[in-house]
Amino acid sequence: MSVPSHPHIYCQHAWFSVSKSSKDDSKHDWYIWRPGRVANGEELPPTQRACSRERDPTTGEYYLHLFVSKQPDLNWDNPIVRSAVWDVMRLWVRRGYDGFRLDVINFISETDGLPDALLADHTQYY
Repeated sequence: MSVPSHPHIYCQHAWFSVSKSSKDDSKHDWYIWRPGRVANGEELPPTQRACSRERDPTTGEYYLHLFVSKQPDLNWDNPIVRSAVWDVMRLWVRRGYDGFRLDVINFISETDGLPDALLADHTQYY
């Protein structure tokens, strides 16, 4: 059994290296990239989800990672990405793998526009 990249893939994978090489590259939208926003003259991540954003110095954009920064999330809304992942899975089936475990499948896609998460008022319980 194999675990196919959760909703993300390792940051040194060729797909990600090409994706971050240029905003104009055909694989750039294989991942979820957003420009930063400016508040009080300071550049900030595109959403309040700062813990899930890393700024890439080459493109100046932030990529989404729901877990660690070395695991950028694939853009599963892109049908070319889905097809490429299926191709990889078919390769492993041809090599004799008989199953895959899909960890964190419930995190495979994002809400349109990646809205800010609501900030909870934790003081209401103290």
